[in-house]
Amino acid sequence: MSAAMLIERACADGLVLQVSDAGALQVTGPAASVERWLPALEREKPAILAALNGRERSRGKTTWRAIYDERVACGRETGLSGAAARANAYAGCLAEWLDRTFMPSDAVACALGEDCRRRHGPLLPYGVEQTGYVWLHPECRPLWAARRKIQAVKALAAAGVAASDDRNQSQNQNEE
Repeated sequence: MSAAMLIERACADGLVLQVSDAGALQVTGPAASVERWLPALEREKPAILAALNGRERSRGKTTWRAIYDERVACGRETGLSGAAARANAYAGCLAEWLDRTFMPSDAVACALGEDCRRRHGPLLPYGVEQTGYVWLHPECRPLWAARRKIQAVKALAAAGVAASDDRNQSQNQNEE
């Protein structure tokens, strides 16, 4: 199994995989999922770190906060209220995180793996040609998308950016 496929399947099982500032692989999620995936993740650690470094590491903790703050400022400059600017900035960071951490899957099996809601039937590609496709049954896509959004929310929160974080509001209230 490729590093990209391993990452996608582990994440579909509820894990969040990140690279620490020190360059270590951080694995968080439900204990049963961590236990199930840890041997494979350890075995493929160098390839996983390389894959994550190419996507996720390019937007570290400080960078995500800076991007968020810049987007809030741009929103305020265009006349948005502080709350609307913060909401737009957060939505933009969320979308960018999802784009930058997209991991294509193989067309041989549904990317949801064991949680696949339909064992047989056609797999459809989701994504764009430049980044590759994730292959899912149409019935499985909503669950996959919800899990990806949860991963994005957790990753941004770990980087100091949250949808209703008091820090976001208090840092920008002076602008209102």
